[in-house]
Amino acid sequence: MSMKRLFLSLIAFLSIVLGVKAQDMKATPLSFEAVEAGTVKVYLDEGSTLQPIQYKLNSDDWTEAAWDTDISVAAGDVVSFRGNNGTCYKEEDNWTGFHFECSNNCYVYGNIMSLIDQDNFATNTTLTKTYTFFHLFQRADFEPNTTILNHPTKDIVLPATTLTDNCYDGLFNNCKGITRAPVLPATNLADWCYCMMFADTSITEAPELPATTLADACYSDMFMNCKQLQTAPLLPAPVLAMGCYSNMFSGCTNLNAVTCLATDISADYCTVSWLDGVAASGTFTKAPDMTAWTTGVDGIPEGWTVEDYSAEQLNCVAPTGTFVKAKMGDYHVGNYSVDYGDVVQDGYCDGIPEGWTVQILEDTPTTVTISANSDGEATPAYWTSFYREMVSCTADENTTVYTAKLNDDKSKVILHEVADKVIPAGNAVVLKSTQPEITMTYSDAEGSLADNDLKGTAEYYYSISTDDSVYMLTKGNHGVGFYNWTSTGYTIPDHRAFLTVESGSASAPEFLSFDNTTGINAVETHTATDGAYYDLSGRRISGKPQHGIYIKDGRKVVVR
Repeated sequence: MSMKRLFLSLIAFLSIVLGVKAQDMKATPLSFEAVEAGTVKVYLDEGSTLQPIQYKLNSDDWTEAAWDTDISVAAGDVVSFRGNNGTCYKEEDNWTGFHFECSNNCYVYGNIMSLIDQDNFATNTTLTKTYTFFHLFQRADFEPNTTILNHPTKDIVLPATTLTDNCYDGLFNNCKGITRAPVLPATNLADWCYCMMFADTSITEAPELPATTLADACYSDMFMNCKQLQTAPLLPAPVLAMGCYSNMFSGCTNLNAVTCLATDISADYCTVSWLDGVAASGTFTKAPDMTAWTTGVDGIPEGWTVEDYSAEQLNCVAPTGTFVKAKMGDYHVGNYSVDYGDVVQDGYCDGIPEGWTVQILEDTPTTVTISANSDGEATPAYWTSFYREMVSCTADENTTVYTAKLNDDKSKVILHEVADKVIPAGNAVVLKSTQPEITMTYSDAEGSLADNDLKGTAEYYYSISTDDSVYMLTKGNHGVGFYNWTSTGYTIPDHRAFLTVESGSASAPEFLSFDNTTGINAVETHTATDGAYYDLSGRRISGKPQHGIYIKDGRKVVVR
C-alpha cells in the first residue's frame, strides 16, 4: 500500500467515524441514495425468469419490486434492495438478468451480496452462480450510465473471496460517475471474473489485486479506457494464464507506471494489447531475472524506462514512526509476505507497521454499533462474535459477553459469562443480545480473559490456511452454535472470533453445540498476572522497554 493510499484511507476512515454513528457497510444492503428527486428502477432483460427481489424505501417495510417500474424518490431518499437469487444467467449464447437504473444522480453503496443472500449477506463471502453480477448497472439503452455515483464516505462492498466465472463481468462498465473502486479481497480467481469490471469508468486509483494464481481472462479489459488512471496496481503473479491481462489497460491514456512481477508470460494471449494507448513515457518495473518481455503494446511500451524490482520497494514506510488513529479505529499490526514460488518476499504493508508508535485521537467517537443475527426463536436472541486487536470495549446493557472453552474431548463448547461485559483488546468473545444491534463503548481496560479458546482476526478477510478444523459461530441446521468452517472453504470476516480443533481429531464434527441447555456456565473473569513485556516475536524484554508495540499480559500494548 502506498503512502498516498494509506493517507487517503485514514482520511476516509476518520470522515466516517467522526459522524454521529458509524454505519457498517457490510451489514448495509445494496442501496441507492437520491442526490436529487427522480426515480430508481430495476429493469429485467427480455426473456429473463429470475425470482423477484424486494426493496425498502427509507424506513418503510420491505416489499416486492415490480420489474421495469419506477420507484419515485425525493432528494435524500434511500432505496435498498435484497433477494435470494443471482442477478443474471446465461442461456445458450444469451445473457439475461436484471439491472439498476436511476433517472437522476444517486449514490450507490452497501453490500452487493444482499441481492443473493438477503438474510446472511453481512457474513456471506461465497458466490455459487456464474455471471452473478453481470453488467448490473448497465442501462437498458446501453448508453453510458452517468447517474450512478460513489458516496463521499460510504463504500460499495464486494466481500466475496470465493468467485465464479464471469461473476463481476462488466459490473461498473461505462459507469462514468464511478471514481472510487471497491476493495477486492479474493485471492482465488475464476475465469473472466473481473473482465471489463471498471472499463470506461472514472476511477483514479485501481484496487489492489493480491492474487498470485490467475485464471483464464481473469483481468481482461478490466481497466480499459480508464483515462484518469495513472498507476497500475502491483501485479504479483509469477505465472500468467491464457488471456489474463489482455487489453487490461488498453486506452488508459494517462497510465505511466506499471509493476509486473511475472516470470512466465508464455500463456496464449496473456498480454495482448494490454498497454495499448497508454502514456508515451513511463516506468515499467519487472522481476529482476525476467528477460522475456518484448517491446510494444503486448509487452513494455516503447519509450518507457525499465527498472528491476528490488526488495527495498517492499518496505512501504520507515522502520519507526507514528500512526494516528481514532479511538475506535482497529488495525492489524504488521506486514504480510507473498510467495512467488522460487522466492518469498516479505514486507508488504498490511496495517500499522511494526515498531511504530500508535497515537490515539481523543476527540473521536467512543462507540461503534455492530449487527447480530437472530436465533429464529419466538422471542429471539441475537448472536455474534467479536474481536478487536487494539481497542478494548464494553458491551451495552442488552448484551451478555461470553468466553468459549472447548470441553476435554473437544466435542462441545462451554460458555463463561464475563460479568463486567469488558473485552480487553486482543480477546475474542461471543455476544448474545436482546437486540439486533449492539453498541460497544471504548474502554482502557487491559488483560486477558480466562477460560477462552477463541481466536480472532483483525484483518479485512482472514483466509483459512490452517490444517486444523476451524469453527465459526452461526445459525445452521442445528441452531446457534459453532459450525465447521473449514469444510465449506469459507474465509473468516474481519473482527470475528473462531475456534480451532486439531486436524485428524475424531472430535472434529460438523457442529459444536453448547455444553448445556442454556449455553451458560459459571461467571468467571480473570486477567493474567505475569506483568512482563515481550516483543512481537515473543521474546521477553529485560527492564523498561523502549517506545513501540509490545505484548503484556497476553495483549498488545503501546509504550510511548
